[in-house]
Amino acid sequence: MNLDQLPYILAIASAGNLSAASRKLGVTQQALSKYLSELESEIGLELFFRNKRCYLPTPAGHLYLQTAQQILDLRRHTAKSLANLNIRTPERFRLGISPNRGVIAMAQIYPAFDRRYPGVSLDLSEGYANQLTEWLQQGQLDAVMSTYTGTSPAGCQVLPIHSEELVLAVPAFHPLVKHNSVRLEELPFAELSDFSDTIFIQPRPSSNLHGLVQTLFDRENFHPQTAAALPNMHLQLAMVRGGTRVAILPSYYVRPDPDIAYFRLHNSPLLTLMFMTRIGYQYPEAVRYLIWLVLSMKYKEYPMGIQWSEPLKEINREFGRVDEGGLA
Repeated sequence: MNLDQLPYILAIASAGNLSAASRKLGVTQQALSKYLSELESEIGLELFFRNKRCYLPTPAGHLYLQTAQQILDLRRHTAKSLANLNIRTPERFRLGISPNRGVIAMAQIYPAFDRRYPGVSLDLSEGYANQLTEWLQQGQLDAVMSTYTGTSPAGCQVLPIHSEELVLAVPAFHPLVKHNSVRLEELPFAELSDFSDTIFIQPRPSSNLHGLVQTLFDRENFHPQTAAALPNMHLQLAMVRGGTRVAILPSYYVRPDPDIAYFRLHNSPLLTLMFMTRIGYQYPEAVRYLIWLVLSMKYKEYPMGIQWSEPLKEINREFGRVDEGGLA
């Protein structure tokens, strides 16, 4: 088996015939036909049913194709892992986090990080998304763990981790509350128009959440009565708990609470948690492990869809087995 020629058989199966596969690979049809003939002779089985228009894999062909793909995936992963060994783990890593979920997340995952990399000093700075981005762009941070709404800031590269809906938090005694579940899939949907006489707490204007909430209001053509903007999610929840306000929050903050009920919202935009660095930054092993800790924590505890990019899959394969099935 010539590993360098494994893409040939995959191209034949994908294209369905030799002529299209030869154009895709940039080799002659004659060379491709010879390769396939020699391979089938070596194996002693036909790998394709042939007719004038199409090559269809035989049962043996399906098995060979599946194995070929696995071999190529393993080869790429091994090359990537070997390349990552050359990326020196820093003695100090400067990470910007939000004062809400960022602090909560780091409190949970730092012990595991410190046990594995006791020689790495994790230097944390708190701030909101705009401030953290500015510090990163100025070189005061190595990375930022924060939320974004789909646009990468200038000079920065983004690794999305997961996305979540926005939910409406209301006092539990509200007349529309007829449920006590906090599972996202079990929450009823609310119409914003039913809360037109209610005062909404607004997020901090400079935050990503504020822009998403305004997008939601615009989509629903809803013009709420609003109170002063509050930057802290836990303070917003405290005011809802007090019975005088309602708030729109990321589903991350949904927790059992006898004084608060939650509703899903039609046309809810998604808030995405991401890991952001300057363009060209290569993640050292310790940083990749930190990302994996965040990835695995969110998957286990919160109703969020993981954004399975190839870099995130590579990190998952390197450190653990967070299930990739059934998530975004």
